[in-house]
Amino acid sequence: MTGRIHDKIFEASVLAILVITPLVRGSVYEWTYRLVAAVSFLLLASWLYRAGRKRGFTYTRTPLVLLLPLTAAFVLIQLTPLPVTLIHALSPGRAALDSAAGFTATVSALSLYPWAAADRGLFILSIIVLFLLVLFHSWSREGASRVVYLVVALGTLFSVVSLARSGDSTVERHFWPYVNKNHFAGYLEAAISIAAASILYRERGAAKEKRVRGALRSFIRCGWRSETAWMSLSVAVMFAGLLMSVSRGGLIGLAAGLLVIAATSLGVRRRAALVPVAAMLLVVLGLAALDESTLSSRLGRLANVTEDGSAMLRLDIWKDTAEMIKGAPVTGVGLGGYETAYQYYKTVKKYTIIFQPESDYLYVLAEGGLIGFSLAAAFAALVLLGLVRASRLEGDAGAAGMSVGVLAATAALLVHGFVDTNLHMPANALLVAVLAAVVLSPGVAGGGGGGDKSGAAKVYLRGRAVRAAVYAAAFVSLMAAAYAAAGALADIRFMNAMQEKETLAKSDSNDPLYMARGYEDIIECMNSAAAFDLGRIDYPFEKGVAYNSLGRLVERLGSEKADDMGLLLSSEYYGLAYREFIEASQRNPYNSFAHLLAGRALEDGLGDMAGGEKEYLAAERLNPTNRLIKQVLIGYYKKKGDRDEAHRREVDLAVYDPVNNRVRVKSLVPDTAGNTAVAGDRVTWTAKAEIITGRLEYKFCLKRLGDVEYVDMTEYGPSNTWTWDTSSYGTGKYRVLVKARGAGGGAEERVMAYKGDFVLTGR
Repeated sequence: MTGRIHDKIFEASVLAILVITPLVRGSVYEWTYRLVAAVSFLLLASWLYRAGRKRGFTYTRTPLVLLLPLTAAFVLIQLTPLPVTLIHALSPGRAALDSAAGFTATVSALSLYPWAAADRGLFILSIIVLFLLVLFHSWSREGASRVVYLVVALGTLFSVVSLARSGDSTVERHFWPYVNKNHFAGYLEAAISIAAASILYRERGAAKEKRVRGALRSFIRCGWRSETAWMSLSVAVMFAGLLMSVSRGGLIGLAAGLLVIAATSLGVRRRAALVPVAAMLLVVLGLAALDESTLSSRLGRLANVTEDGSAMLRLDIWKDTAEMIKGAPVTGVGLGGYETAYQYYKTVKKYTIIFQPESDYLYVLAEGGLIGFSLAAAFAALVLLGLVRASRLEGDAGAAGMSVGVLAATAALLVHGFVDTNLHMPANALLVAVLAAVVLSPGVAGGGGGGDKSGAAKVYLRGRAVRAAVYAAAFVSLMAAAYAAAGALADIRFMNAMQEKETLAKSDSNDPLYMARGYEDIIECMNSAAAFDLGRIDYPFEKGVAYNSLGRLVERLGSEKADDMGLLLSSEYYGLAYREFIEASQRNPYNSFAHLLAGRALEDGLGDMAGGEKEYLAAERLNPTNRLIKQVLIGYYKKKGDRDEAHRREVDLAVYDPVNNRVRVKSLVPDTAGNTAVAGDRVTWTAKAEIITGRLEYKFCLKRLGDVEYVDMTEYGPSNTWTWDTSSYGTGKYRVLVKARGAGGGAEERVMAYKGDFVLTGR
């Protein structure tokens, strides 16, 4: 293969991966991470093989090269078995987690979940590898422009299609970026920044550094045929898409990117740049002033965070994450270990599983500690410094415009990263990494047309030993690419099985035999996907859930037909479910839900009460504030007959979360004989209710039969009685209702109406 053909294939591969990753639902699926890794390491293997054929290789000397071995070493250290005493010294929080998990081994890895650490580490290394390969590639100005145009075109296309199908809930969305406040908004804010800078610097070149009037005359003269016109239209469309996402972080990030463009323009006296930047900022401010828009209300809530549920949730997650970081400040909980560790630190009173901390910076600190954060900060600082230098080149307005655009896009995503996790998404991470490498490559940064005119220092490596090392590295890269590709294929198959499982669960079919056969097919699909799991918890966990469902269906089928064999078969499926959950808990002993479901399989399926209790308690130690686990334990102790323990746990749950402080209204009676009274009499109503802990409040309501709504006769208060003076009411039928709740409105409200109609008669 000639070098020219190889370069064409390389550029086509880079462009293809830039297109595919955002198309796959904004690259939120696991298999896109592995696809990026497969392509990156395959390209690396090809590059190294070519170097071996040439008996050596050449690369541009840059400190960014050192980040690859340093990051690889950091990942390997997290996976290397170390004495537990050393791990507890580096990560004090691990001691409590190990105790909760019943971990007694003397040697362990730094990472809480080694499989996830290896998987996440492979993805991070693939981003660095692709960045360096693109950086060393001999890009021409035309090739670099194609990459920029592609990103702007993709952002425009995503906005148009998303705007067109935003109101259609029936559209299949698995393979298209959906409107989202995180990755969708992040991609658009970066693409808008790139397009805006391209417009400004292109018009600056066309206007020959004239004043604003010269730039405007140039734009009007070119009209719709100019690239500026089409770029301006793209900016408008993408800005509409960004507004549709109602992402406050996206708008703030875009404002940061536009300010970067304005600052770089001021530095070289390009006044024309201020016009569109100021106009776009005015548009944002104008939209914020519209009181009736959803966006303006979200922006308005920034002034009063306590009234914003989304902001308060973020703050609570950040507080929990800060505690996690304190527990593992040096090396973190391990790459990919955030979700596992957060269960132990969680105080957010929601059933929702928290997958990430809503902040790129906290994400890196929690999983990588100070070491990982320092590596990421060094990479970002070196890239930003290179982009700043490239933006100051005076020889080529087009190259400078690309540099400023990528600098602005990077700044936008970094600012947005304080409140979201854009840079953890393959599409957005690749966008920044590839574009930054393209504009920093010698052929572009040097202002050349494909050659290296930058004067960058070169490193030349030759010799047999170098050639042998290169071939060995190529083989390792090829194996990494094969592993990632196999994992991506397994993930796609697993994702299809999960979608079939979701469809089957939502099916309105009442035929247990049909449902059972469906679950058998799903398990078979999961088994084929699990061929390349290599320690991942998802496969045995989801297979256990499917076996559990299959056991219930077969048990139901056997009960309906009085078939003892069917009941026996259901026990076999429950046993298989338990086996899968135990496998999941062994792969990641810190995952509370694997223990919880293992306990369910033992208690409900196999009748092993003691074994179920053991697994439930293990889940509670790992996830001490989870409401679901607490409620399962309350139900377990009630079933066991231990009412005292069940009540104690109910009180604890009510104190932790007042929503669970259940109110029971038991009765509502008048002090009259029967359900009648004479108009003019005074009737006293007495309500009785119960609450697990705390005081009760009551409210009494009344309506005449035939009226639509009840009228509040009292406000909430401690008295459980109400005296109804009927002297101002006419004869007829009435209905009385009482509402009871925990004091202060903490507990959920319960309502009881008087049974039947209460009749007022004449004298």
